[in-house]
Amino acid sequence: MTHILGGGRTRGGKSQFEKAAILYLVRRYPPSVVRLALSDVKRVTFGKFDGLPHLVAPVARDAQSTANLLDYLVEEMELRYQEFERHNSIETIAQYNLRFAPDFVMPRVICLIEGY
Repeated sequence: MTHILGGGRTRGGKSQFEKAAILYLVRRYPPSVVRLALSDVKRVTFGKFDGLPHLVAPVARDAQSTANLLDYLVEEMELRYQEFERHNSIETIAQYNLRFAPDFVMPRVICLIEGY
């Protein structure tokens, strides 16, 4: 699992980077391949993406909805690990998709959290 933590000073371009990443992903990949989980507690960065078919849920705009979104992601992760466990030789999404595509494709889920 890849994790990226971006930090920097105010007006350093962090939000612009996140918006560019979202635009790249939705233009490059269909929702069957990439799903997005977005949290924007500042309420000004990700709102324009609320109607995307790639979203696993509406953009989370407060602490409670962000916590709910993260709970959902943990449940999804556990279900995926159980699925991998059922097929002993599978350890990654790429391996899973190689074996079961085109009948079933497990999309990658990308979570972006815009904070203060």
